[in-house]
Amino acid sequence: MRYILSLQPLPGLLFFGFFIATQLTLAQNRELDSLYTVLENHPKEDSIRVRVLLKICWHEYTAHPEKGKTYAEEALQISKQINFLSGEGGATRQIGIYYMSKGNYDLAIKFVYSALQIFEKVTDVKGIGNSYNTIGSIYRGMRNIEKSKEFYNKAIEMYQRINDQKSIANIYNSLGVLSINFKKWKEARSYFQKSLEVRERIKDKFGISQC
Repeated sequence: MRYILSLQPLPGLLFFGFFIATQLTLAQNRELDSLYTVLENHPKEDSIRVRVLLKICWHEYTAHPEKGKTYAEEALQISKQINFLSGEGGATRQIGIYYMSKGNYDLAIKFVYSALQIFEKVTDVKGIGNSYNTIGSIYRGMRNIEKSKEFYNKAIEMYQRINDQKSIANIYNSLGVLSINFKKWKEARSYFQKSLEVRERIKDKFGISQC
């Protein structure tokens, strides 16, 4: 982050960042393989399967969005059958993320607001924060800077309640990207610096490498 913010890339730091990112990406791939193994060995339609499906969605939504949507729909179906509201909220949000990735913001925000209402019913603070975060990203895609900031800051408030520092760092990074999109360079630098400070404090090597 320091060399990005100063606009003076250092080859050694770049190599170190690339090395860490590569190693952690490999670790994430191994985790995804493990999740698929667990899923295959756990056909029972219960909260465990729902949680595994949602973790797979999180890993797959960028590279394989259609696959992620299919798993989210299965998680939603199971959650409704067993009255697992947190799972229902998570699956509904993942479907919203799928539509956001496709640029269908109207449908995306409809699903994520539905997820938010479900999380509020069960006072799932993490789920509420995640929903605010996603809504902020949707508004960012719609180029509505004020609404995007509003929901990103609401997400930070929720994450602070449960001391989820990694998610807070991610939000600061998103706010930095939002500021860059609107050419607010000084503001972007401030947000990225806050993100880096949190990541260093919690020793988030992968996050630091991405900065």
